[in-house]
Amino acid sequence: KHRRPCVGGASMADVPAGSHELSASQQQQVDDKKVQLRLSNEKYLRSKPEVRALTAAFMHKVLEEKPDNVLVFAHQFFTQDGLADVARHK
Repeated sequence: KHRRPCVGGASMADVPAGSHELSASQQQQVDDKKVQLRLSNEKYLRSKPEVRALTAAFMHKVLEEKPDNVLVFAHQFFTQDGLADVARHK
């Protein structure tokens, strides 16, 4: 079921039944929030180089080993002893 985002303090009760479109103002608020979120996420990731190192190391190992079950592989990778060293060496 598709849910419309509620913006600016509006609740679903404020949206007319059967209405599937946001007003121009609501759409602008959604778009602005998306931009703010992307900028905030990018700023955070740039401040944490270990995130890039961990994801790069994980992707390298996935492509190197090509596991059949990536979820199990991810669990093993991210719970391994010495994971902090992996982040420091990339």
